[in-house]
Amino acid sequence: KCQAAIQSWAELRGPAGERVGLLYDALCCRPFATALLAGIKTGAEWPTQRNGRFRLRPASALASYSLQELAALEPEALAVEQSNSSIAYARELILKCYRRLEPGEHPELELGWFLTERVRFEHVPALAGYIEYRSAQSAVWAIAVLHRYVCSRANAWSHTLASLSDYLRASCGSERADRGESGDPAPWRCAELLARSVREAMLLGVRVGQLHAALASARDDPAFRPEVFTDAEFRAWCVGLIGSIERAAELLAGRTELLPEADATADRLRQLARPAVERESARLAGTSLGRKSRCHGDLHLGQVLFTGEDFLVMDFEGEPARPLAERRAKCSVLKDVAGMVRSFDYAAAGALRQAA
Repeated sequence: KCQAAIQSWAELRGPAGERVGLLYDALCCRPFATALLAGIKTGAEWPTQRNGRFRLRPASALASYSLQELAALEPEALAVEQSNSSIAYARELILKCYRRLEPGEHPELELGWFLTERVRFEHVPALAGYIEYRSAQSAVWAIAVLHRYVCSRANAWSHTLASLSDYLRASCGSERADRGESGDPAPWRCAELLARSVREAMLLGVRVGQLHAALASARDDPAFRPEVFTDAEFRAWCVGLIGSIERAAELLAGRTELLPEADATADRLRQLARPAVERESARLAGTSLGRKSRCHGDLHLGQVLFTGEDFLVMDFEGEPARPLAERRAKCSVLKDVAGMVRSFDYAAAGALRQAA
């Protein structure tokens, strides 16, 4: 039943070279994908040979589906993920399976449960369930998370890139018309496209602000309660910032085949980084450093879905290469804002490259 969907496999052979089985990705197998969904719906527990168990649990967004309805949803393994594996169930649900596992509370499950079940925040895909593994020693690994499928026009990155490209084409057409050449002679088209992009950016800013307010609303929960930045935390952050800049300089040095001025730029980064950070650190010493709270942690336009009328923020797992403790740490919400501003800058540069 699974053979047509399996892209690759490995033969398992015994001591004498005899074939004893096949090793393949079961997510491509329809019966297995359907069994996962049924297990989440029923709250199944699957024991392992090492005295651990897989715990499958539903959330309220799955309550409206019967087992028969779930069994009828056709699963499709998606090939667009880079750090995870995903299964879409007939544009109703989507299951993300983590490929990088680490024991501890997973931020995507933790934040998804909080936003969906506790504060009922509407501008994220609703959490529908999850799968975790508990060892015999009670250590917990997040294995997969299930969300309601969001029918979107595109992610915000693709949409923004397309909008900017439309504006650049319209602008070039207007310039050609001014010179008496063929093109769109209507300057109002440029103004219309620009105004639409500004409105959408403002709406996106509102949604991100509402997300931050929702995450900071549980004053009775230590995991979500905002806290004051301490001087010690600020000093540690400055040290980490200097280290990040110096590592970036090391990566840049010697790459003259890609950037002729790479070595000179790397040297300048090394010379300026520490004095600049220490100068700003001294300037801010003794001042109010604001509060830290839970935030998205890896926010950019690619982490937002555009429905055509609104935006939904997704992918709360943080940067997969970083430890769970770091991804769950409270920080300034300006980290999310800076990530989004940088993403808009990338989109503008990308649109200009396409138009060149």
